[in-house]
Amino acid sequence: MEEGITRPEHEEFKKRIEDEEKRQNHRLDVMEERVNKLIDMQVSMAQLQVGINNITEDLRKLSAEVEAIKKEPADKWNKAVWIVVTAIITAAVTFGLSHIFI
Repeated sequence: MEEGITRPEHEEFKKRIEDEEKRQNHRLDVMEERVNKLIDMQVSMAQLQVGINNITEDLRKLSAEVEAIKKEPADKWNKAVWIVVTAIITAAVTFGLSHIFI
């Protein structure tokens, strides 16, 4: 038959168990803190992604507006040339018709 343990052995065993429990609790506290920091970072990253998406969309709109503004002078020039050419053709046709019917 086995002999029981003595009181000092029991106290030493109890102390080691308590020390291990404290060590594990400390490790759990550290891990909880790290997990909370990771969660905070994940939320921040999601918010950052939303912001980046909004900025990207704004840049697309701005780019389209810049392209429209860049085309505006060319469109005005083309209209001016069209008006001048039309006026010249109209004048030439009018001049030609006036000499035919006079």
